Amino acid sequence: ELDEANDEARRLYSTVGSAVDAYKREVPALQEELRRLGAELAKAERFGQSIALAREVLAEVAEESHRRWAVALNTGASTILPHLNPDYEDLRFDDSLDFTVRRISDGRILEQADIDARLSTGAKDQVYLAVRLAFCQELSMGGESIPVLLDDPFIAADDTRFARGMQYIAEESAREHQILILS
Repeated sequence: ELDEANDEARRLYSTVGSAVDAYKREVPALQEELRRLGAELAKAERFGQSIALAREVLAEVAEESHRRWAVALNTGASTILPHLNPDYEDLRFDDSLDFTVRRISDGRILEQADIDARLSTGAKDQVYLAVRLAFCQELSMGGESIPVLLDDPFIAADDTRFARGMQYIAEESAREHQILILS
């Protein structure tokens, strides 16, 4: 029995020794890998914080930029729209640069989705042309005037609105911009 116990002790000692040797070989490498992964995690967390901060700053800048654009565009677009379509007025942009118009006949304010869904093609084209021309005016403020390229801007307009729109472009827009009209 003593011999069996001694054999068992040697087997256990050998097994434990192998485990200790494996531990001594593998643990330093695993500890180094753990340290490296910890450093990478810290780096990724700092990067994530930087991204979050950048996202906040960009959102603030975009919001302020949209607010400034809305204020600037409100005047220009509201001035242009009656020349293109006298049935609508008060083209107004909000801070997200969505816009509304007021129908003169009933005073109803139409949201951009209503403009897209409910106005005739000609009226919708005229509203969007006023928006584009207002953007061109604003982009040209304080610098070189940008050229304006229009592709059949009055294709869906009746004769009266066609004449009014072309007169406005020729007499007003062409003073500040090179206007190219394709048809």
